[in-house]
Amino acid sequence: DAMAVGDLGESSVGFCGDRKSCVVAPGCACDANMQSLARALILKDGSDSTRVICGFSCSGNMQVLILTLALFGTVTSAQTVGAIVAHSEAMLADSCAMWVDCMTYMLNILVEACEGSRFHSGFRIAIPAVSLATLIYATVSVLQTAIGTLSGSDGGDDDDVNPYIVLGFSFWCMTFDFVAISAFVRNHRNSKNKGGLPINMLVACAHIAADFWRSVTTLTESILIMVFNFDGTNTDAWSCVVVSCIILLGTSFPIWEWLKTVSTLLPSHEK
Repeated sequence: DAMAVGDLGESSVGFCGDRKSCVVAPGCACDANMQSLARALILKDGSDSTRVICGFSCSGNMQVLILTLALFGTVTSAQTVGAIVAHSEAMLADSCAMWVDCMTYMLNILVEACEGSRFHSGFRIAIPAVSLATLIYATVSVLQTAIGTLSGSDGGDDDDVNPYIVLGFSFWCMTFDFVAISAFVRNHRNSKNKGGLPINMLVACAHIAADFWRSVTTLTESILIMVFNFDGTNTDAWSCVVVSCIILLGTSFPIWEWLKTVSTLLPSHEK
């Protein structure tokens, strides 16, 4: 019979499979599933705590990023296939952006893991720049395809959009967005650093917020097609344009904050 997490004790090896490489301690996530980690991050009380995950000591920021990466990696893999099956350019644009989001969370885990090293400050500046540049490039590429559909220059697609698939993934993404944002907010409140979010965490949080509004857009698209009988192809193309504009506008604040952070590192500012 499966044992409760609290009953495992020090003798449990958890998910690591190796008692030497995984020391089970209070707050250790090795012997818990992702649902337990999410519950702990969202509902926990007290100050910022460090957990041991598969033998690695993870700060509050790392825990939030790991949870967000797991959530988005799952839904993005499924949504990419769903976008192709549903013939939805808006979902495909969202999926491209979400793959960039996953890359962002993964790289920011690296940033947090390097905290205290000489590379930390450099990574904290470089990785958000790479993330934002990749997101803008992918978004512009998908936006060009949608504009081609609206102008008729790409020949169109005889297969209509499946609004039920679009609707299902919209709700799925919005649920995961809510969980991730709640974890970010809770972690920030419990953090000892009250001077504001670091630029890399701010960019990561901005990715989640942008994904939430993209999901709202695709949700609206599915309702327009199902309830009001809008043309599927044109409605999806316009939704893709709206989604892309939301993504591009959503990068403006992180870019501004990134520029301010870079300016503080200039020699003239230090003087």
